[in-house]
Amino acid sequence: MIELLIGTNGDKMNEVELKQQELKKWIKKLFKSQKDFAQQYYMETYVNYDDEDLERFYEAFKGHLKRKTTDIGVISKYLKFLFDSQEFRDSESIKPEFYFLNELSNDFNLRMKKISKKITDHLIESNAKNIS
Repeated sequence: MIELLIGTNGDKMNEVELKQQELKKWIKKLFKSQKDFAQQYYMETYVNYDDEDLERFYEAFKGHLKRKTTDIGVISKYLKFLFDSQEFRDSESIKPEFYFLNELSNDFNLRMKKISKKITDHLIESNAKNIS
């Protein structure tokens, strides 16, 4: 069951959309562009490639960031790559973490997820002010 959360503009958002937003936010903060991130991901993930393959991957990547039907595992792989990247380590940011445990209620998990998101957003905002 996918839990729905309320977005900043009042829309209901599923977990995939939240992860897509999180990924976009981190890419914007750490990389020159989405294309730069996609290129780095592709080049470090695949051994044999050419410019045409890279361009096809970038087009697919853009779709992964937009479609509500994107498999959450795909977005999670991108986030793992981002959090393992040198850009992330150099930023001195804190990796957001929240693990769902089966023995806890869905209501508790939802509340913890919201708290974790607020803390992460606050840390990102504070870090951006310190850099400026």
